[in-house]
Order: sequence, then structure tokens, then C-alpha cells
Amino acid sequence: MVYSKASLAGKEKDASETANIGIGDGAATPSTSVAVVYGYLAGTSAAILHATDLSADEWNITDTGGVVTIQQKGAPATCNIKYNQATATSVSTFTSDALDENDAPLPFPTAANC
Repeated sequence: MVYSKASLAGKEKDASETANIGIGDGAATPSTSVAVVYGYLAGTSAAILHATDLSADEWNITDTGGVVTIQQKGAPATCNIKYNQATATSVSTFTSDALDENDAPLPFPTAANC
């Protein structure tokens, strides 16, 4: 949804931009701007919090170098989801530090692996 709205606003080729795309942050009247990188949400805690209903009271949300780590408070360190900011040559992605029973990476943590 963010990319579609950013693209319609002509922001999909900008390395750093604030797009007025009318996404909500849980408020009755959604805010109209969010930081985007190449049309995708910027890899910042603020952008993720702004575009989701996640609460900083329930989730640890940190960012470093365009990677936002989202982890439920009290969960093991490997039970996280990472949002990787888009670049000029790749779209944004989600990854995780969760491992299966053979220590192979999982795309998302599961109850069995946390």
C-alpha cells in the first residue's frame, strides 16, 4: 500500500523523501506523511511505528543503518522480524534471526521456535 501511494505521488525513485500518502497510525484522522526510500517505508523505527498499529509499550523497535528490528518485549533475542530498507537496486524485505530445529534460517519466527 505504501509503495503504491508513494508511486502515485511520484516518490518511488527518491532515495529519501517524505511522501504525503495518508497512512494511519491508529488515530481517527490518519497522518498524511511518512518517510519513504525508493517508495517503500524508510528503515526507521519512526516510519514503522507510524505505518503500523504496533505499540512501543509492547514491542522493542530499534533501527540501525536502514534495518528495523521488531521484537515483542520479553521474547528471546532470536524471536524478531527485521525490516530491511529498500535500496536503489532492491525492494524492501523482511527477515528474521529465528532458526528451525536444524539451525536453518526461518523467514519469520514461530511459536515453536521462540
